[in-house]
Amino acid sequence: MTTRDEPRRLLVRVPNWVGDVVHSLPAVAALRARFPRAELTVLARGEAGTILHHHPAVDRVVGYRAGRGWAQLGRLRETAGRLRGESYDMGILLPNSFESAWLFWWAGIPRRYGFATDGRGWLLTEPQPCTAGVRTLHQADYYLALLAGLGVAGSRSWQRLESTAEERNGAAERLAGAGWSPGDSPLIALCPGAGYGSAKRWPLERYGELTRRLSREYGATTVILGGPAERAMGEALAAQGGRRVIDLTGRTSLREALAVLSCAAVVVSNDSGLLHVAAAAGRPVVGLFGPTNPDRTGPTGADASSVTIVRRPVNCSPCELRECPIDHRCMVWLEPDEVCAAVHRHLTASSPVRGVGTSEHAASIPHGPPRAVRPVVFLDRDGTLNRDVGYLSNPEQLELFPGVGAALRALKEAGAQTIIVTNQSGIARGVLTEATLRLIHERLSALLRAEGASVDAVFYCPHHPDDGCRCRKPETELIDRAKRQLGLALDHAYVVGDKLADARLAHRIGAKSVLVRTGHGEQVLKEWPDGERPPDHVANDLPAAAQWIIGQQQPAAAGSAGGAGATPPQGTPWGNQAIDAVPIPHGPPHTITGPGRSRS
Repeated sequence: MTTRDEPRRLLVRVPNWVGDVVHSLPAVAALRARFPRAELTVLARGEAGTILHHHPAVDRVVGYRAGRGWAQLGRLRETAGRLRGESYDMGILLPNSFESAWLFWWAGIPRRYGFATDGRGWLLTEPQPCTAGVRTLHQADYYLALLAGLGVAGSRSWQRLESTAEERNGAAERLAGAGWSPGDSPLIALCPGAGYGSAKRWPLERYGELTRRLSREYGATTVILGGPAERAMGEALAAQGGRRVIDLTGRTSLREALAVLSCAAVVVSNDSGLLHVAAAAGRPVVGLFGPTNPDRTGPTGADASSVTIVRRPVNCSPCELRECPIDHRCMVWLEPDEVCAAVHRHLTASSPVRGVGTSEHAASIPHGPPRAVRPVVFLDRDGTLNRDVGYLSNPEQLELFPGVGAALRALKEAGAQTIIVTNQSGIARGVLTEATLRLIHERLSALLRAEGASVDAVFYCPHHPDDGCRCRKPETELIDRAKRQLGLALDHAYVVGDKLADARLAHRIGAKSVLVRTGHGEQVLKEWPDGERPPDHVANDLPAAAQWIIGQQQPAAAGSAGGAGATPPQGTPWGNQAIDAVPIPHGPPHTITGPGRSRS
């Protein structure tokens, strides 16, 4: 695109959902950097666009109301006429909807740029292909990928949403009127709703228990936020939470909610728009995820430590359904202990916490004894846990090696987290489907359960070796996902497997590598490349590997795993009573897929 072709008046249609509007901010900022002289106007439906007021990349925000049937058609006609009169020379469509492309076409915008999805390619002057690979990206990266054809470069970076001094002062007065002021007690914001459907909501009684614990253990005040449709939910939660609860559900505009969130020491939320608004406001957030995939729609915080994802990755998640057709296990299995521990980490990590106006206060939180670091054992599957039959494509072919259940049980009883990390290129090769893989893991779970054992999670890469993905071992993306989604610390980490890739993965993440002689292990040892770093330990099988790992950790029981001079609690070598999250209940292995599901 030449300088002469660059737009003077640029209209960007942002998505309808508040969370997706936040995800679109890196793309909007990248457009501003690419076209610094253009007047950049954002078009948004409903109230979602109001959070972009005062954003430095945006010159103006234009909103229009949603509707149904003929009323919606009339509003679109009215909006198209208004846009036609403003003489935009280019329109960029971030959402995939047919309606948004039709509106730009109807408004007579001469250049219309967007993904050729939903049968709307003929309405665009510059349709862009939306490949399968693009659809698996995080939503923020998805919007950035669209802009590549314009020479726009950007990254999924934190984009701050700022409330004004007047808005913050208004929030301060409102909170003070309800009995809270900076320095009085930590303010914890709870967002128990989710507009997409009930499947994304943590049960209200769990929020109630969390509220009571925060009040009892930290003297915290909780403020409940949500939309008008969630007022009954807020009232019910306020009734459960005790006297230190402020219910503002349905009583704030979106910008007023932003100002209130800016006052909070920590925000706890389902995967909802307010979660992403809070993260963009720079607040520490605890996101509760179930049917949605945090690798696709997780929040981007001010830094890596400001976002904690609490998730119980069950084998039917992520399903992206609005309503759970079974027992809602992905959310019901989340325990208040886990969420409270995540809040505790943020509160104790915060130095002075910014309040409202110009005042600052430090949350006064009892720190308690130092916490021991819980070891993590990453396990290869085929050739390590079960016999390698080539491309395992039939659940009935799965046969555990002798002693595997006892070895996993011993690791778990000693306090370790056990996580399967496996390459499954058979999916890309067409040998099996992801549905079949789930059945295989269900059989694996049943076999382990019969021996009183389980694993905490399963992460797999479905790609072909030639795809160049970042999740195929020895690449580290699966480990990175495990760290984010399960809140892992890798101070004491091990990778157990029968292949060179497992040893290389261990060394890349700073873990100890254990090569087992089962599966391909014996042959791999004979053919070990010259100059390749050897494994830290070679074991005959998984039981021997588990015994070595447990022995490696024994000295830590008298050392300082939790800090200088700290002694882990009695009971196990690793002090498993001091971990930050409760153990995952025995049941089916909890599968997290390699790519996420597409959502537009």
